[in-house]
Parts: sequence; structure tokens; C-alpha cells
Amino acid sequence: MIGQNNYLGGDYKISDYLSVNFPNFMQIGAASLSKISSLLVLEEPYYGYFMLGLPKSEIGEGAALGIRLFEPQMLQLVTCLNQFALLNPEEQRGYVKKALLHLLFHHPILQKKYAQKNLFHLAAELKVNQYLSEKQQPNPAVTIDFFNAQTPNSHLFFALDQDVVYYYQKLLEWQTFYTQTPFTDSLHREIPPTLAIINAWAKGGNKAQLAYQYWSELDLCSPAERLVLEHFIKKLSSQAWQRCQTKPINTLPLGVLRAIQAAETKPSTVSWQKVLRQFAASSNSSFLKNTIRRPSKRYGTTPGVRVQRRWELAVAVDTSGSISTEQSQLFFNEIRHLWRLGAKITIIECAAAIGKIYPYRGQSPTGISQGGATDLNPPIEWANEQLPDALIYFTDGLAATPMVQARMPLLWVTPVIDGFGTTHLLGRKISMEGIKL
Repeated sequence: MIGQNNYLGGDYKISDYLSVNFPNFMQIGAASLSKISSLLVLEEPYYGYFMLGLPKSEIGEGAALGIRLFEPQMLQLVTCLNQFALLNPEEQRGYVKKALLHLLFHHPILQKKYAQKNLFHLAAELKVNQYLSEKQQPNPAVTIDFFNAQTPNSHLFFALDQDVVYYYQKLLEWQTFYTQTPFTDSLHREIPPTLAIINAWAKGGNKAQLAYQYWSELDLCSPAERLVLEHFIKKLSSQAWQRCQTKPINTLPLGVLRAIQAAETKPSTVSWQKVLRQFAASSNSSFLKNTIRRPSKRYGTTPGVRVQRRWELAVAVDTSGSISTEQSQLFFNEIRHLWRLGAKITIIECAAAIGKIYPYRGQSPTGISQGGATDLNPPIEWANEQLPDALIYFTDGLAATPMVQARMPLLWVTPVIDGFGTTHLLGRKISMEGIKL
């Protein structure tokens, strides 16, 4: 069907006909984009000024509108005008705002840190669609309200105004729930619409995912280039915020305002290494040991006794696909510091399941097998059986909420908390960039 658009995919075929038979068709799309820019400056100034600061370019084929790498230091707004002109004015405005919101929340840059990128795209879609009006969303749209209306379990309910990692983790929980529930018997039960949506996005079969394909270019950027791009986004946001101070901004949703203000302020930090070592040191135990070097104070005879400190740590290291080689090296650099302080350390390498368990002897391992999804439960289960003095878990936290509760002190150490939430990690948490006070 021409112009078909649904949850599971579909593509417009009429655009090819119009672009060939109507020479002014491309001009209509360009005029629409210019008009949207002007309207946003007048009616929603933050989005308008944010859009004005972005470089723009046109492409012949592809998604109607999206974000793409312009230079190693900049991002640009790209438009396929023959596709963009097919949208009604409200949908065009929604496409522009959606792209700007993805930038504000740093979604194109965060993508690299997620193992299931297609599922991350769906999480990002759920995140930004909640800030668009019903008319600005594609018809039909993937929304939080749609998922919540069909949730099979109260624990799978989506809350509003959460970070994209929250929605990513919720989708993982939805996948787990459906995996454990038989829906394949067509004679008795139909596949739920929400499962069909998740499966389609996970396979990259949704038309809306065309815009996300541009983000793969950012995965090739070096860490230094990614920092420059983050600074570029924050600068655009700051400039747009300052320019719209003289205009009404009460139209901005609370979640958007929080993201803008978070980019404006820098949290106070303390040394995460100091906190990590204090946690490890406070978890030691002690026992009495005979010694001939110190006579008994009570009887004056030898051997006497002295208090011996015992410091046994279990250290779980996330080796899933979302952990880079640089992050793994950062983990083991800090593990070496704890070992030099006298701790007896047992390493647990784990992704979806435990890979290796071995005592740490001061050397970083070679040939760490990395890849796959993340399950946070197996190392906690192992530690509950062995009962070390404490468990330290080095991970990026990109996994479902662990169901097993630790029976000893537990510390989560994440490499970065830039846009990532850690509320699903039960226990004490620190970031290797710093601790929010």
C-alpha cells in the first residue's frame, strides 16, 4: 500500500514518483524546513535556537530527517527533502524536535555503550516521544502510554521522565518476561503487540530506524573526538538556553528542563579511588594468630598472640560487549592498587554467565573473552556461596536489575555515569569519573 506506515515497518513509495514528475517537490521540503525553524524560534524558542546552531545538509535518499556526523568536531541535521515533504506540518515539526531531543540527551554518543543497539534505539524512541504532542508523533507512534496500556506485569510499567538507560533496562525485562512465557502457540494465544514491536526493532525492521543508522558513524570516533562532540552539544544547548531567556520557556517539559540545567552545572566530586579503597579496607575481618615474636602480656610466656587482619575480596569484572578494552584496563589498574594494599583478591569474569574465576597475583590477565549481553546475578550468587569480606563489581550497569541480594557488603563501580542511571543497582555505587555530592 502506498504511504503505508505501521509499527512493524512499511515504507513510502510515492516519493520517487513525486520527485520525478514534480520538479518543485524538493523546494517544498526545503521551504517547510525553513518555516519550521522560524516557527520554533517564535513559539518554542529553545528548540528554535538549538536548531539554528546546527549545520544542515540535504541527502538524496534516506530517512526524512536525522542527526549525522559532520566533522570530527561537529554534528549536523540531515534531511531527505522528498521524504520530509510527505509529512504534514505537525509531523515535520515533531521530526525536528525529536532529532534535537536526541542530541540534548546525548543519545547518538551513548549508543556505542549498549550491547543491543537496535533495542537502544527503541529505548531512545520511548524517551523522546513523551515530549512530543500527539499530532507531532508519527501515526501510529511507539509511546510509553501504548506499552503501559498492555503491560502484563506491574513490574514492567514504564515511568515518565527517566534516563534512556532506564527504558533500555525495562525493555530487557520485557524481553526476559516474554522469553519465559510461551506465546508461540497460535492455536491458543496470539503474539502480544508489544512483543511484536520489540522483536521488529531488535531486528532493525522498523522504518523509523532509518534515522538511527546515521549514528553508527559516531561509533568510529576516538574517545577524544567523542568528548569534543559532547562539548559541542553542551555548547549548543547552553547558547540556545541563554538566547531564549528573554522569551517564555514554560512550554518546556520538566524532563527537558532538567537535562538543560544538568548541562549548565558541574557536580562537585571527590576522588573515587579514595572511596573505593576505604570501602575495601573497612570490609576486612580479623582473627588471633600465635607468634613467638611477642610474649603473652598476661602470662609472660611464648608463644603469644596477635591480631591478624584478613582482607579477602571478590572482584567481579564485566566482560560483556558494552565494555571496551580501555575500560577493562582501567578496572584492572585499580584492582592492582587494592592488591598492593594487601588484599587477597579473587577475580570473577562474567558477561551473560561466569567465564573465569581465578586468584589475582598482580598481573592483568591476557586474552579476556569479551562480548555478549550482561547478567549481573552469577557473581553475586558465587560470592554468597564463598562469603568473602566484600564484593566489588566493576560494570557499566547495562543490564536488568539483579534479582539476587548480596550477603556481604557490595560496591558497584561504573566507568562513567554520563547520562546513565544506576538506580536499579542495589547497594553502594561510585563513578570512576567522580561522585555526586
